[in-house]
Amino acid sequence: QHIDQNDQSVEIEMFIRMQWNDSRLEYLNENTTEENIYLEKEEFVYWKPDLYAVNAKKTVSPEIQAPPEFFKIWPNGRVLTSKKVNIRFGCKMEFRNYPFDTQICPLVFESYGHTSDKMNFYLGQDDVTVVTGLHLPDYNYKIKVEEEKVGYSNLNLSWGIFSNSKIVFILERELSSHMTKIFIPT
Repeated sequence: QHIDQNDQSVEIEMFIRMQWNDSRLEYLNENTTEENIYLEKEEFVYWKPDLYAVNAKKTVSPEIQAPPEFFKIWPNGRVLTSKKVNIRFGCKMEFRNYPFDTQICPLVFESYGHTSDKMNFYLGQDDVTVVTGLHLPDYNYKIKVEEEKVGYSNLNLSWGIFSNSKIVFILERELSSHMTKIFIPT
């Protein structure tokens, strides 16, 4: 959505969808009439992953009346959550090859308090999709999932190992736009 070269940050709007299994939420029995249960945010009082963006400078849930978020529970205890967020995250930008520069900007997600023996994040290349028609002024972009250890890696701290996933934004400066704005007018 927005790239701020002075602040060295990228701002994007995205949906964060997570799913996991929780056997405590299984409700398979002969009296079950609902195939799936949908809950409003206020109704969901069970455990959910404590995902956060490690290099976020600011995270906001857009609100009209309530933040766009839902929870879905399957009879076998599988849970799906989805939430729309705007994230501004830091990106160490290098302008040495300007105007032929390419910026590599990882967005890193991990658990805030659960080590990898309790919870692991897995993110595959097919799990990340881009809204069709998304345009970033002055840049062409590619998105890939960090391929180290098949889309996830571990952060080893003195108090434990934390699973994390990285989405890497590769931003290549669009030369035609840049030439018409900077070089041709001079």
